[in-house]
Amino acid sequence: PHPRLLEHLAIDPDELPGAAPLEAARDSWRSLVGPEDLVVTWSLGSLTVLEAAGFAVPRSSYLKEVYCNGQARRGVTVRGGLEELVRRHGATLPNADVPMPQGRAVERLRQTEAMLHWMRSENDREPDTF
Repeated sequence: PHPRLLEHLAIDPDELPGAAPLEAARDSWRSLVGPEDLVVTWSLGSLTVLEAAGFAVPRSSYLKEVYCNGQARRGVTVRGGLEELVRRHGATLPNADVPMPQGRAVERLRQTEAMLHWMRSENDREPDTF
């Protein structure tokens, strides 16, 4: 991979030789995701990448659409990416101190989970918001 791509993904090039082969990652995915499971991502783009890489996604949803629709019902225009929205709303994760692997994918996963928790808490305060 191009060095800029690795930098964008926050992947240390020295770790690549120890990475699992793609087929092993697909096998792990298949053992984790069953035919009735719902795969939730922040954006449609993430789902597209998963499917293009050969990871079966039986049912899917992306939170960005749910978030944007909820904000539109409040008359709010959404601006900014996931990182900015997490900061703007002060979205945090319970158990955020649990050690996790490094990399952009893990960070995005944590941010998506933080937004999900924030959206749930908002819906508890104002039912039918999300």
